[in-house]
Amino acid sequence: MRFLFITLEFSAGTFSGNGIYGRSQVRSLAGLGHEVMVISGAPESHDSKQICEGAKHLIEVALPMWGSLDASSAWREFAAACAGPKTAQRVADFAPDAVLGVDWTSLQPYNHLRQALGALSVHIPPYVFLNYRVYARLSPDPIIRELEQAAAQAALVTVALSRSDADYIAQHYLPEDAKASSRPQVLLPALRKDMEHLPLPATAEGRQQGRHLLSCCVRLSPEKEPERFVALAEQLQRDGSLSRLGLKPILCGSARGEYADGLKARLRAAVPDAIIEERFLGPTELADIFSATALNIHPCLYDAYGMTVVEAASQGAPSLVHAGGSVGATDLLSAPQGEVIEVDMSQPIEALAAYIEELIGARSQRLADVGRAAAAKARSWTETANAEQLVALLQSHLKTEPKVMAQEHSHSVMGV
Repeated sequence: MRFLFITLEFSAGTFSGNGIYGRSQVRSLAGLGHEVMVISGAPESHDSKQICEGAKHLIEVALPMWGSLDASSAWREFAAACAGPKTAQRVADFAPDAVLGVDWTSLQPYNHLRQALGALSVHIPPYVFLNYRVYARLSPDPIIRELEQAAAQAALVTVALSRSDADYIAQHYLPEDAKASSRPQVLLPALRKDMEHLPLPATAEGRQQGRHLLSCCVRLSPEKEPERFVALAEQLQRDGSLSRLGLKPILCGSARGEYADGLKARLRAAVPDAIIEERFLGPTELADIFSATALNIHPCLYDAYGMTVVEAASQGAPSLVHAGGSVGATDLLSAPQGEVIEVDMSQPIEALAAYIEELIGARSQRLADVGRAAAAKARSWTETANAEQLVALLQSHLKTEPKVMAQEHSHSVMGV
């Protein structure tokens, strides 16, 4: 099959989990023998060397704003670039069976491209909404909500990363008569291949000796709530727990700006020997951190998935996450099966710190058991398995989709 993959972030200037997962999906689809064309954004000053991840074609659009996926991003410029006749001709020549659009920022590019293809009187490939995150759950911006809803309603099928997001889309974005027939499908992200094949550390074999880090690896932006980890480190330091437990906090976050810099300054002031990793970390660097992690803290109350929880698990590091199913990674790593530890992250920091001290104690057997079970589960769900399930899902929907020529397509481009 041939797929056109539209994503604001891909391999040029990768800055978030969206880019990592997008690259993973393209790489795995190509690895199964499917042909992929990618249209993506890129920072204006990026290196001209393209990383295609197996895609047959990669069209990169230089954008004036980079490092954001919300309404402050250059989503309008990205959409406008997809309306060009050269881009449309390349897509027409490629003749994709479907367009896979990542998040709300992919709908306008698809609509503009569809309009441009109309002038060529060629087949209009159906739109598949790959929802990596429901942004309206985090942002009050009406533009985001409008485009997310429009994407869910325009899509041949919507694919979400978790049951929590699938439920939200069905409840808030779909009309009553479509909630059953058009219900979003759940496809769990896989551990990326470059971490899947890294050897397990010795500390993943049921032992906690040698693990001394209290880690937090999330994007330093308000929706990830990293301030909860900083407040926790401050409390553990006041209580003397870090010294008693032999723990050192490590905060991984490459973001800059007032919010991120303020958090880093707070952590440095409270725990002078804390580690702050400001690089965008690759698989080897992440593995080094997680192989030395006694407990990984995922601080937010909601996360569409939380891939670093799975990446930590792949190295035998147990994670503490918010209870209740609002963190998508718990659809893969089960608390009842002892693969992740859930707690009410909204409780007072003093209570949370006391819970962590009791949990870690003298490197409890529970942590070792969770780490071992988590490693097995994380490594069992691979990029190949993810791609095979995605293709099967698409094929089942494409079988019933009538082939539409450009002149037959009457939907208008949204004027947002």
